[in-house]
This record gives sequence, structure tokens and C-alpha cells, in this order.
Amino acid sequence: MRHLTSVVALHRLRSFTLAAAEMGVSQPALSRTVAEAERRIGIRLFVRTSQGAVPTDAGTAVAERAATAVRAFEDAVGFASAYSAGSVGSVRLACLPSVAATVLPAVVAGFRDTYPDVQLVLEDGQQDTAMALVAEGGAELGLVAVDEALPAGIRAEVAIRDGFVAAVPSGHEYADRELLRWTDFQAQPFVAFDAITSIGPLVRRALAQQRVRVSEMVSAGSIAAVGGLVAAGMGMTAVPRLVVPLMQLSGIVIIPLEEQVERTLAVVHRAGIGLSPAAELFRGALLEHLRS
Repeated sequence: MRHLTSVVALHRLRSFTLAAAEMGVSQPALSRTVAEAERRIGIRLFVRTSQGAVPTDAGTAVAERAATAVRAFEDAVGFASAYSAGSVGSVRLACLPSVAATVLPAVVAGFRDTYPDVQLVLEDGQQDTAMALVAEGGAELGLVAVDEALPAGIRAEVAIRDGFVAAVPSGHEYADRELLRWTDFQAQPFVAFDAITSIGPLVRRALAQQRVRVSEMVSAGSIAAVGGLVAAGMGMTAVPRLVVPLMQLSGIVIIPLEEQVERTLAVVHRAGIGLSPAAELFRGALLEHLRS
């Protein structure tokens, strides 16, 4: 590449003095480099005259092709430098649908403003699906609910602890209450989240710990479906605070719960496997936003 760069510069400037100055080398050093290039190619590229360097037909042909190679080389070096700095590349994040719709948009927008050439791919899915994507290498990062039992080989950094609230139909006997207890769910019609969600198992565990038996009417796997069922008067439910903006339907009243049950959300990735520079930057931005 040093030989090709020298040939390109000399062909463009027609002067050993000017080409050497542009490349930051001495004139004798440039002359030796061009002579080496000619020996390796086996043909004269320039005729040295008192007026400067005059390219031969071969010199022009080689310089034109060399210019393409030099640009490609410089592009590759520039990309490598930008990739190392994290300003180009791609990041694939597996996350829960509830956080994809609530906390992630602000993080993604801010990150894209700073790093517009980084491609962000969000894979939203249920808890097991999102965790499996990270564990199997389908996503570098995950934003999921975690408990003490993490899958082998997964590292988690707690980002936020998300408390639960009650959601009741507007015509419910509890609708005017300012505070509820988990025991208030006793024997009430209840709309449950499926066990495949991050919310369902936590709610069932909290009810079991309080020895509360609900009258489960129906279960669903999405926040929109659960919200719609509650708004239709099918029963009450418990949801994390982060998903409340997704349940602002007419016919639903949100009421704080006295005993705090929390869903722990964490940024996860495979242990022992370094993140790409762009993923490392996005991990930092995500944690900073969630912890602020």
C-alpha cells in the first residue's frame, strides 16, 4: 500500500518534492519507494526530468488502478477505526414487549442521535424467548426480568426494580379506593397473565405468599389483551408500573398496592464473551437511562 500510495501521489502532483511533502516523507525516501515499485512491477512508471516526474502510459494505467485500491484501503481503515470506537456496527437487543414499548424508545432515540451509523435491531418477545436469544447468541444484549436463578453463562446487571399496581374496571367496588392490598384480590374475578410472560409467575407467587385465592376468569399473554379484558369488566389484575402507560384505556382505574412486589429488570449478556464496541456503548446508555 505504501508503494501504491506513492505512485498515486506522484502521478497526481508530477513532483517528487510536492508528493513527498504531502506524504510526510523525504524526497529521497519517496524516490526509493517509487523505484522499488517499478522494480516489482517490472516497468518504468515515471520519467525523471528537470521539470519533475512525467508518467509513462504504464504509469498512468497503474496509478488509476492504484487510486481505487488506495481509496478502498482508506475506507477499510476508516471503518475499522470507527468500529473500534463503536460509532458504526450493529446491536441486536432481545427485550420484553412491555419495555420495548415504554422505556426503550427514548433510549433508542437518544443513542441514534449520537451514533446515527449504528444499526439497532430490537427483538421483542416473551421472557423465555428473549432470554434464549441471548443465551444462544442470537442477540448480544437482553432487557428482561430476572430472579436469583439465571441460566448458566448469563451475566445480569440490575437496571430497575418495577413495583406492581392494581388495575380494576371503572365500575368495580374498589374503583374509588386510593390504596389496595394484595389480600383485596381474595375471591375477586381476576384477569391473569400467562405463565410464559415475565408478569404471570410473579403475580401468582405474590398471591401465594399472601395466601390469596382469586377467582381467575381468563388469562392472556399480552398487556393489550389483559387491559382490554379488565376494561370490559371481566375482572381486576396486577401489573408492573412500567406497563401502566400501555393500559390507559377508558374503563380502567390504576390503584397503588400497599405491599411492594417488584419485577427486577436487568440488562443481560453472555458471560466471558466480549460485547462489540457498539453494543458496549448501547449497554451503558441503557443502564444510565434506566437507573436515572
